[in-house]
Amino acid sequence: MVDTAQMNQHPLPPAKILIIDDEPSNVRLLERVLELFGGVTWRCTTDPREAIPMFAEFQPDLVMTDLHMPHVDGYQVISEIRELLDGDIFLPIVVLTADVSSETRRKALRSGASDFITKPLDTAEVQLRIRNLLENRFLNLRLDETVRQRTSELEDALTQLRTAQEQVVKQERLRALGMMAGGIAHDFNNALTMILGYGELLLPWFQKNASDSKERGYVEHVVTAAQDATHVVSRLGKR
Repeated sequence: MVDTAQMNQHPLPPAKILIIDDEPSNVRLLERVLELFGGVTWRCTTDPREAIPMFAEFQPDLVMTDLHMPHVDGYQVISEIRELLDGDIFLPIVVLTADVSSETRRKALRSGASDFITKPLDTAEVQLRIRNLLENRFLNLRLDETVRQRTSELEDALTQLRTAQEQVVKQERLRALGMMAGGIAHDFNNALTMILGYGELLLPWFQKNASDSKERGYVEHVVTAAQDATHVVSRLGKR
């Protein structure tokens, strides 16, 4: 007998189960077991050709399927279900079979089966297998969600770090350019000081001795240009 009190001690989160078995008696037995789980919903089919459309529409948390069925066997059903899954999502698929040979088990596992329940079905075993597999399913979903959240947080942190690094690089470049500009301004200012100094020394002599000569005009232009350049260099050095 299934111990309903024991099952209700640790209720499962809402879960969806898909049952595929061409034997109606097995389907009815599984439905009676599932009725003992609060919050569990299920879909059943005795025609394996309906399994894939039903799976795509229902999106179950657990699949229970027979192996030897007409039209489409359980191996093909399992393989097609696995092909519909995204990435590494953990979806338990339980094989219901009276064939317990090693070759059958290996073939089912290669197809993507997660576990086996031997026919004739034992209700206590079915209860425990369903509970364990659903708990594993929800644990994996929580882990996947945690990984996604941590990955998103890490990507955000990396984005912020790259932004901060870019700002630091820009600041360092500007600082380097400022230092270089300051050095250039210093050197250029030294040269201008000599040009302006000698020009200002020569200008009084031309004003006194060659007031109307072209040379005086040249010296005046040199002095004026040197003074203008000195102001430009002064502004450059302050940046």
